[in-house]
Amino acid sequence: MRTKNAILNFVTSYLFYFITAILGFVKISLFIKYLGESVYSLNQLYLNVFQYISLLEAGIGAALTYRLYKLIADHNYESVNRLCAGTKSILSKIGILIVGVGFIVSFVIPVFIKDNIFSMIYINVTFMLYIIKNCVDYFMFTPRFVIQADQKMYKINVFMYLFRVMEVGTEIIFIILGYDYILILIPGIFIRIVSNLMINKKVYKEYPWFNKKAEKDLAVKNDISNLFVHRIVGLIFNNIDIVIISSFLGSFYVTVYSVYNYIVKYTTDTISQIFNAIKDGIGNAINVESKENIVSILNQIFTMFDFFSVLFVLGFYFVLDEFVVVWVGKQYVVDNITLILFLFLIYFNTNIKSSEIIKNVLGLFKETKKMAMLGAIINLVLSLILVKIIGLKGVLLGTVIASCGTDLWYLPYITNKKLFGYYNPIKLLIHIKNFMFICIGIVVITPISKWILNVISITNLGMWILYSICIGSAVVIYSFIVFYIGYKDFKVSLKRLKNIKVRK
Repeated sequence: MRTKNAILNFVTSYLFYFITAILGFVKISLFIKYLGESVYSLNQLYLNVFQYISLLEAGIGAALTYRLYKLIADHNYESVNRLCAGTKSILSKIGILIVGVGFIVSFVIPVFIKDNIFSMIYINVTFMLYIIKNCVDYFMFTPRFVIQADQKMYKINVFMYLFRVMEVGTEIIFIILGYDYILILIPGIFIRIVSNLMINKKVYKEYPWFNKKAEKDLAVKNDISNLFVHRIVGLIFNNIDIVIISSFLGSFYVTVYSVYNYIVKYTTDTISQIFNAIKDGIGNAINVESKENIVSILNQIFTMFDFFSVLFVLGFYFVLDEFVVVWVGKQYVVDNITLILFLFLIYFNTNIKSSEIIKNVLGLFKETKKMAMLGAIINLVLSLILVKIIGLKGVLLGTVIASCGTDLWYLPYITNKKLFGYYNPIKLLIHIKNFMFICIGIVVITPISKWILNVISITNLGMWILYSICIGSAVVIYSFIVFYIGYKDFKVSLKRLKNIKVRK
């Protein structure tokens, strides 16, 4: 049942996420074309500044989900209702606080814009609309944590993503019609309100025992201090780069970074869809399965994330620059060293997800926060130093060094120690093995890529798709071969998927 729910969760979320992501690519291209680099850079800065303001939320949703796993498995619905009531009260107060803090921060935004062309009132209005749109969820989305912890997100995924498609589609139409950035932000506020109302109605119908007026249990506040640290760390790793680039390099480099980072984010979000689909099932398994079964399941999961990380890095090495040319123009293409740094971020963000599953379902927020803090400090300091020396490369290099020095080895160490009682250092060699596969793959596939490019001239999106299908097939075949030969658990995973298909 867990496997079935995981597959349903993934399919129902990723199908619509894929549509949304494609619309996102279109939106970025149109944003730059019709509104210009300056407005697009402003929008990206708002996104990152909001992430810092939303630190006030402190990861309460993750804390609630972690506590709900066992309660739902034990059918302790009274405790579930109390926790949800308490969490809703906390999140509503946080939403109000974020709006207030956002108003104050709107007067500071110009400090982070090197080549600012906007008036203060324009920044105040647009930033507050952006804040309000993204704060709607805080007041309304608590009930969905119940269906998430019960591993049944597939029952509301369609609603969630249909409204997301509607929101992005509306923004695209408004951009094409030539509306100002202010008007482009407004429809999203109303769409998100309606979306939450419909999703909550679906949750209440699915769980008749859900009591919206239950007594409040504020137990999730006990996890806030540890989760707060991880929120800060995640923001520094994922969001400080664009603030530094905006402050030191200007809007053109913000656009260059955002173009490539959108693809990094798309890849990471794809893996997150898999992560979210199986995370709640793992949380359930850890509470009911034997240790031997858990070890077997997790080893297969770890190997599959290794496979995806190698597959994505190899694929993007050959097709990413060509896509940027036909998407937004060759002026935004980066040099080979910068491309490799972006590819490492794809590898890191993909590979680390397997350990993040264990950290989240076991609630290992306290045990991992010190190393997370160290990584954040290393990233911030190195990025600020290196951006002045080598520009965009310096910002990316700071993130890469921080990743290698902390989470890439420490997070697997602490999660394996906690779950299995031991950690085998030989696992560190897996990264070397994966990088070896990537390097060999580049050597093997490069002649194929050159031959295809001699036959196909990539002058439009259609020709790029044709090229990507050809080179992607070579990458997939190569990756399957080396993992089938090199990883025993990869064979077991394939056999498991085959058995599921046969049973269906």
